[in-house]
Amino acid sequence: MERQAVAKVEKVSSGRNHRQPDQSSSAVYPLLELQRSIGNRAVRNVIRTPYIQTKLQISTPGDPFEEEADRVADTVMRMAEPAPSIQAQPLSTSPAVVQRSPDDTSDIHQNLEDQFTREHGRPPVGGVHGAEYANWLNQKNYDGAVVLLQSRDPTMYGYLRQGRVGQTVRVRTLTVPVTGARPGQPTSFEFRFDLLARAGGLASGALAQFETQQPNLQMTVPTATATLLMPMNFSSPDGPNAALRLAEYLYHEGIHMLLAMDRLIEDFIPGSARLQSGKRAAVEAYRTQVQSNRAFLVLAADLEIVIGTFMTQHNQPQAQSFYRDAAQRVINGVIDERFAVDQQRQQFPGNPVANSTIAQAYIPNELLNEGIILTNNVDLNRLIQEMTAVLNLIPAGGSSPAVRPSPNPPQPSPPTRP
Repeated sequence: MERQAVAKVEKVSSGRNHRQPDQSSSAVYPLLELQRSIGNRAVRNVIRTPYIQTKLQISTPGDPFEEEADRVADTVMRMAEPAPSIQAQPLSTSPAVVQRSPDDTSDIHQNLEDQFTREHGRPPVGGVHGAEYANWLNQKNYDGAVVLLQSRDPTMYGYLRQGRVGQTVRVRTLTVPVTGARPGQPTSFEFRFDLLARAGGLASGALAQFETQQPNLQMTVPTATATLLMPMNFSSPDGPNAALRLAEYLYHEGIHMLLAMDRLIEDFIPGSARLQSGKRAAVEAYRTQVQSNRAFLVLAADLEIVIGTFMTQHNQPQAQSFYRDAAQRVINGVIDERFAVDQQRQQFPGNPVANSTIAQAYIPNELLNEGIILTNNVDLNRLIQEMTAVLNLIPAGGSSPAVRPSPNPPQPSPPTRP
């Protein structure tokens, strides 16, 4: 048993990292339009492509969800007047700073400052321009959005509602025994999930972003631990539907959070579905539907060739198994995004996001996660088309197999050399 535990530790600790783009490169892909529609799972790891052309609309004014947002948000925030505009600093981890407009009345600010003083028994450190006051205002916006998830996804709500802006909060601890441990070895293993809610740190136009992290593993005695830090960045929007808009983006990014939690548990305890949220099992059902289809096999083979060619041309050749695993990670990352979009649309109905849009945005992103930047649009266009064909095999909601295409799709062409 202890040998299996060590093997699992090595598997997770050597897992995938989200790589930073080369700052000297001109390939910077903002994904702003897709962020406005389906969130921003990896905003720092994207490159510029010409594919996103139009703004995607995700809500209809006056729908029941907006009315619900107004009612619940007003109750949670307990404010008779709107809060001052809170501007997140793009690509900064600093708390959002309250910006006063010349048209703001001093009464509004004074009332808010008085409310803070009543709740804390003292004025805010640094006054109304300090981080403590900004976090307090953002906390109200965060709470007003998260409460809208209570009936939609109780599991996600149970985690996100514990978030405290600017603080790391342990939202779940799971301890399991290790059987057959020898003297001097751990007799139990503990999973620790820490949520870090932060205002700011987003690109312009984005409202939320979950950052995928690697777990911190400590093989201590008597209890070994795996601690997963789960940063959730968000920006407080303005307008009468602000709570609902933020709730939708938090929900989308929360899907990726639950997937990360489920996968960490599964890595150490295979088959432990009862300890998980069910999201990992649901997205695996997506892959089961497509992985034996010829379109999937064509895409996987093409990605292997493209990744292998890139690595070889850049004097970084690897074993064929490396290219194969990297290709699977790219596909899995895009399928994860399609799953998050489907989950989002089930809880927040709106205009659909086309499979081609998801493929156009996330094929370059997932390739970049593997250190691959394609400058040849012929190869990139072909991979996007092949990924779109695979996503088309998954029905809306992913509940049943889609109609399979012709059994003889075209084979991938060799990648075009620069």
